[in-house]
Amino acid sequence: MLTRCQVERFTDKHIEILKIFADQAVIAIQNVRLFTEIQKKSRQLEIARDEVQALNKDLEAKVAAQVGELERVGRLRRFLAPQLPGHRLSGR
Repeated sequence: MLTRCQVERFTDKHIEILKIFADQAVIAIQNVRLFTEIQKKSRQLEIARDEVQALNKDLEAKVAAQVGELERVGRLRRFLAPQLPGHRLSGR
């Protein structure tokens, strides 16, 4: 017991127990700091992930538009080629 009615020296056993409690308190404080840091980093990663997903979605839309444009150009080239036999259409 660490509370007393009279003043006495702490025994070596009591001092050892207090040191163990202090060590455990330091570990608990460090764990809270690390846990808080991990939560912050996790939120930052979630934000970055959302930004990357938005950029990917935009890029996919642009790629789809370009593919559509290339398909239209290909169809136009095939349509015009027989109508312009003396002209070479640039491209493939």
